[in-house]
Amino acid sequence: MVDNSPSPPDNRPAREVVSLPPELRAERLAALRWALANGRPANVDALNVVLAVASFEAGINGHPPRRWTNHRVLTFLWSSAVEWCRQQRVELPDTMGETMWSYFDYLRATGGFAPRSAPLAELRRVLVEVGGVTTKGRRRHPRHGRTRWATLHPLTA
Repeated sequence: MVDNSPSPPDNRPAREVVSLPPELRAERLAALRWALANGRPANVDALNVVLAVASFEAGINGHPPRRWTNHRVLTFLWSSAVEWCRQQRVELPDTMGETMWSYFDYLRATGGFAPRSAPLAELRRVLVEVGGVTTKGRRRHPRHGRTRWATLHPLTA
């Protein structure tokens, strides 16, 4: 007998797949409320990924999930989050950098950074350099910033 039922789609949004434990759900809600109250963007899916991956990494390396260093932000954006999303079949949100900026602002405002975290200015610099955000923490529009169009040349035979 052939199973004709539709298979679940690949790369669903994190909010449909990721089940955060109660303490992380409370942190997500607090961070989202803080962002809304302070006019900062925060994507629920991106924040789910940030909290889930940070918690997962903490279980592996023993570092507090709220300890953020320049190196961790870099590897988080280009390795940890990407691989975790791939394994979970979760869509990697395109607002990761912008949401991390807001989350870091939330941690600073609430005294939530773990000891030995990098200064906020350094974390922001990494997000600007590799996280796709402007110096104001807003997502860089793909047609602005450093994007340049290539010169087109006709193909000759």
